[in-house]
Amino acid sequence: MSIKVGDITQIIENLAPLSYAYKWDNVGLQLGSKEDSVTAVLTTLEITEDILDEAIKNNVNMIVTHHPMIFSPLKNITKEDMKGKLIYKAIKNNISIYAAHTNIDAASGGLNDYIADRLNIKDTKILEEVGNNIYSIEDEEPSNGIGRVGRLNNPKTLARLVTEIKEQINIKYIRVAGDLEATIENVAVINGSGADLIQSAIYEGCQCVITGDVKYHDAQDAISQGINVIDIEHYHSEKFFANFLADYLSDEVRKRGLNVNIIASSIDINPFQTL
Repeated sequence: MSIKVGDITQIIENLAPLSYAYKWDNVGLQLGSKEDSVTAVLTTLEITEDILDEAIKNNVNMIVTHHPMIFSPLKNITKEDMKGKLIYKAIKNNISIYAAHTNIDAASGGLNDYIADRLNIKDTKILEEVGNNIYSIEDEEPSNGIGRVGRLNNPKTLARLVTEIKEQINIKYIRVAGDLEATIENVAVINGSGADLIQSAIYEGCQCVITGDVKYHDAQDAISQGINVIDIEHYHSEKFFANFLADYLSDEVRKRGLNVNIIASSIDINPFQTL
């Protein structure tokens, strides 16, 4: 049986429908055709030239990325342009590109839930409905949304929580804003850039927010309102996407008896180094 791009996109959208994404996002099939045949799929956080080389080396004909390869409108596509070069290379090698971004963050059982579970956050609920600045209401909990609110197994100091997170996500250094001796029990975790949801976390009674890309003034505002912030960086809050989605796809294609190779990218694409 020939497996098509559309078969893989349907499996992904069973978990994370495109309607779950924010309106500003660009998710779904970005390059190729749903009728194209697929024998191997590569999952990755982002598409770079190294990622494309990895796909070509493994005879991959579909890449599923978390960060959309095409996000802002393109006025032209040339080989001299960085984005154009990637598009040319993908087309030349018959590689379809699909993006699962805020829709898979928001999905029940999606990336936000995966990270919350990895950080041992229990009894989670959605922090904010997708696309709306509306706080979650206990009696009318939405089925999907950005961020998760929950509790730790045992209350602990902020300093102790940071130490545990370093072990849980394999990160050496973490930026922290707040009182290291503060007792933390209720927390919010938001993949990627979540500083704009700090107010939502305060509303939900959290003592701490775990996210990435926190700016100076965001941290100052949080401290002034009595909430602590742990910045694990954008990359580290989402780096598990490739393995998470590869595991999901592998289980689903096996259930359906489909013959397609699912590969999680092994390339570290974190642009930052700590010296």
